[in-house]
Amino acid sequence: MPTHDSPRPRAAWPATHDPRRHPAALAAGCLAALTLLPGTAALALQPAASAPPAATVQPALDPLAEPGTYRVGELRLQFANPDPALPSVEELLRIPVNLGVTDEGYVAPRPGLVIVTTDVESLNQEGGVTLGWSAIEAIGAALVRTLTERGFGGLTVSPSARDIGGEFQDLRQGRQDLTLFLGTARVEEVRSERVGPDGQPRVNDATSLSLRLRESSPLQAGDLLRRDLLEDQLFRLNRHPGRRVDAVLRAASTVEPGRVALDYKVSEAKPWVIFSQVSNTGTATTEEFRERFGFVHNQLTGDDDVLAVDYITSGFASTHAVAGSYERPFFFDALRARFYGGYTFFSASDVGLPGSDFSGESWQLGAEFVYNAFQYRDLFIDAFIGGRYENIRISNSLISSNGQVEYGVVEGGLRLERTTLFNATRASLSLSGYNTNASESDVAELGRPLADQDFTVLRWSAEHSQFIEPLLGPNAPKTLAHEVVGSIRGQAALGSRLTPTFQQTVGGFFTVRGYDEAETVGDTSVVGSVEYRFHLPRALPFLPLGGSGAEGPRGQDLSAAQGLFGQNFRFAPTQDYGYTDWDLILRAFLDWGVVLNSDPLPFETDQTLVGTGIGVEFQFRRNVTVRLDWGFVLSELRDSAGGLLADVGDNRLHFLASIAF
Repeated sequence: MPTHDSPRPRAAWPATHDPRRHPAALAAGCLAALTLLPGTAALALQPAASAPPAATVQPALDPLAEPGTYRVGELRLQFANPDPALPSVEELLRIPVNLGVTDEGYVAPRPGLVIVTTDVESLNQEGGVTLGWSAIEAIGAALVRTLTERGFGGLTVSPSARDIGGEFQDLRQGRQDLTLFLGTARVEEVRSERVGPDGQPRVNDATSLSLRLRESSPLQAGDLLRRDLLEDQLFRLNRHPGRRVDAVLRAASTVEPGRVALDYKVSEAKPWVIFSQVSNTGTATTEEFRERFGFVHNQLTGDDDVLAVDYITSGFASTHAVAGSYERPFFFDALRARFYGGYTFFSASDVGLPGSDFSGESWQLGAEFVYNAFQYRDLFIDAFIGGRYENIRISNSLISSNGQVEYGVVEGGLRLERTTLFNATRASLSLSGYNTNASESDVAELGRPLADQDFTVLRWSAEHSQFIEPLLGPNAPKTLAHEVVGSIRGQAALGSRLTPTFQQTVGGFFTVRGYDEAETVGDTSVVGSVEYRFHLPRALPFLPLGGSGAEGPRGQDLSAAQGLFGQNFRFAPTQDYGYTDWDLILRAFLDWGVVLNSDPLPFETDQTLVGTGIGVEFQFRRNVTVRLDWGFVLSELRDSAGGLLADVGDNRLHFLASIAF
């Protein structure tokens, strides 16, 4: 099952020559390299390796002497290939640049010089200035940096061949105007290359995914190379589980300068997974352990369509739930349709009524449409709307009654998602309206007196995880070992009395640890959690794949452990902010929950639950997970008659194990 720790998309730019060898291309980063910083999901245009940023540019050759100085009355800027998408030259003339002041004129900033901030327009207004070659480099770097920030890629800045020749020779013969040409790269061709689980590359194959990659690319043949558009496309493509899409730029086959070829490289894992899970999340009147079995296929027909099937039971006796869903793009990639259904057989304690003596079953069919309404880089906001039909039947053996109610449900809302190397954020907000033609007495037979026939429920959830080391500055360890996670979720009944199947239970492994499962129930609920996690393997010394020599805390050779699972097994991090192929997570947590009842009857009580504890979790690749959380009650819980349900200091060991193939 995918997690946010998967490698991030990257892009590579073909190697460029060192512009210091010839003044036709400025050494101050004017040939921009399109690269991806390790472990990030964002493309970044950076100056070529030979050029530092403008604020630290030193003279190009001799640190004490300029290779060339030029008297300039007017410095002109001109695009080699104008395009309406490019900013105007007038805007570029006003881009600020830092320069050092000497007795002879302007040079790049260096220690011991007075540094001024100016722009090309101001230099031209001086009526004539002397520019060292390094000053021209600094101006070129500022232009590249600004165009890069605006999303353009493959940039060059070079003086006119009529003005400056080889060996920095001034060819103007008395003229004082100097022209800098700004070059922008254009896409020559777009290709796709898929590498499946078998490791075999397939270039421009006829699968729907490859065709869609090429056809939906925001950059087509003849377009300007736009880093921002390419980044956004990669972020969108990598939302789909089970694959990673990178962009690689290479030299085009044509001899025309400034032309590049764009390759989308798709790495795909096995598209399907079968998993099983066991946990001690059973309720008071069911089996203690619950079992779950599931199947997920992330490319059922190769069209980014996902099939998921789940079965949950308590000892294959007291509780059964089957759910299935199918999701796929609907007409275009930004809109997806999801169709789902399910059947559940449950007992009273499953819905928070352990003192009752009834069982029930329900089934539902529904559809949902999800539209990506907003994207800012790796931040996505999806709008969704849908509806479903629900049929609920209750049998109360104590009073020999049966209730059956049909509901039509309409719901809509927003979901937010952002995943980076260092943090992840997910949130949702939805409003659901429930309507039925059943009478008040029919609704009451579902297990709760005076329940409303029609009602509206507001639901929300938010979770944010953050690794601590990147927040501590450049001198902190470059690991991802310390993580903080906070979450909150709940529902508001908006004054309605809900039937038991729509109330919210609180207490147990996935709400407030330390309490029994489904300890209490209410119409309105809020559940929150704060958790610290220490990922032990990620704190180990770096160990390159296939390497040796790294030592553990007691001097042991860590490479021996790596060899147990093959040379490609990441026993320890292999780079800065690296992940490992196994994990041992130590956690400490604080949970809290509140349940409120609308128009409560004498036997209904609002409750507050608070729990804390510690836990440990072992993960091996993405195949095996074993987790133990030991929770302690911090707030006592009593029923409406004053009976003690949970006392301070009560504790519970929560257990979960899963295996995936």
